[in-house]
Amino acid sequence: MIKIEEVLKSDYQKWKNNDYIFEKENGRYKSITFGKFIEKSVYLAEYLLSKNLKGKKIMIFSENSINWMITDIAIMSYVGESVTISKEWKYDDVDYAINLLNVDCIIYSSSKKEIVNQLKNKYKEMLYICMEEKYQEILKIGKELNNKKSEMFDFESKNSDECVKIIFTSGTSAMPKAVKLSLKNIFAGAKPLSLRAKPDENDICYLFLPLTHTYGNIYNFVYSLLFGFKIYLASSTQEIPKELLEVNPTIFCSVPLIYINMYNVAKDNLTKVFGNRIRYLFCGGANWDKNIRKFYKDSGLNLLEAYALSETASSFAIEYPNRDDFESVGTIFENIDVKIIDKSENGHGEIVVKGDNVFLGYANNEEETKKAFTDDGYFKTGDIGFIDDKNKLYIVGRKKKILLGSKGENISINRISNKLKEANNNISSIKLFIKNEKLNCLIYLKKEDSTNWEKVIYDYNNNCPKYERIEEYQIIIDSVYTRLKQ
Repeated sequence: MIKIEEVLKSDYQKWKNNDYIFEKENGRYKSITFGKFIEKSVYLAEYLLSKNLKGKKIMIFSENSINWMITDIAIMSYVGESVTISKEWKYDDVDYAINLLNVDCIIYSSSKKEIVNQLKNKYKEMLYICMEEKYQEILKIGKELNNKKSEMFDFESKNSDECVKIIFTSGTSAMPKAVKLSLKNIFAGAKPLSLRAKPDENDICYLFLPLTHTYGNIYNFVYSLLFGFKIYLASSTQEIPKELLEVNPTIFCSVPLIYINMYNVAKDNLTKVFGNRIRYLFCGGANWDKNIRKFYKDSGLNLLEAYALSETASSFAIEYPNRDDFESVGTIFENIDVKIIDKSENGHGEIVVKGDNVFLGYANNEEETKKAFTDDGYFKTGDIGFIDDKNKLYIVGRKKKILLGSKGENISINRISNKLKEANNNISSIKLFIKNEKLNCLIYLKKEDSTNWEKVIYDYNNNCPKYERIEEYQIIIDSVYTRLKQ
């Protein structure tokens, strides 16, 4: 079993002076070495332990940054449970997470000051640390504490089965669920990944995915500590096309939306979009157009389709290079047990999984955790599909009424329908679908009325998650309903 403290110690010996993470400062990329990154992680851990935070839940509230990554590694390697929340969250969302988890400390960036100041009025006993204001002083204190030890990495080892990270799902209920992950979960995908791709210290990963999600956090960040590749952080999503050419990466992980946009904009020069050194393109988060996937392969790009969930620590299935099947979402990892249950006549059924990748449960939600597993201990993904004789996985739909957004979000059809029907009892039915990466809504009425639908949709969009906003809609008089009533 991989132990993270041994990984850090090994990295420090092998790659201490190698450039590791690059972040833009005043428009120019500046780097931190493996050695400095690990030292700062150790010193931060020493400080947090001195504040009696061992085993406690520590929230990170920030955009992607080197400081974010130092904080995450320090907490989950040596201190307690790293609670990662979206930079997009508002006060109510953060307040919900604090109450759910009994958070003891918030480490935040200066951009989140306004929300944090509101929290300080309510949670007066919590420890608050602003990265930009406190880290220099904190790291100095941590270094002094560490220098008193006989060995830099003299920490109590963490059990591979204990919770070290809590990540929130995009959710299918009113509020997201808190997924508890162990080191065993986090490192479960390392060996299967190495069978499909072989990144090393010569590789460069361009990272724009949120570190608050398992895909970006584990496969782009944590695994860089195993394989030794460099990371360039995107300064913003708007800068991705420009920075891809500037960084010239060998590894790029994304969601379908980005690959589709690149295809639409630069179809005739697709290979040039990623620079001239790209070795691996990984795509996960949602199923997408097989013809566009084929175009990528025919263009000579090594696109590896992937499938996973937060509950499986983003480890489940990744395609092998040079495969021609554009319907599959990947070949199932060799170290997990996957089967199909409740099969229909065509052999399709719910995909369930058991293995080291499967999460510990939902934090403070025993009922939801119990519902998420079969009686014999398999996690129920909620996805409907089948497995072929080559261990390739195919997704054909969802068990629940959910749409999968182009960024992998779970869009609840029932929740949207119920909200709109609350606004107008003249609605007979609602149809939702994704078209051109936009959420479309067909609203069927029992009879004509004078409702201001523009206002109804506007009000709904202002009170729903961003990924469930209706971007296009159409009002239709339901002739079927009218005929039935007659």
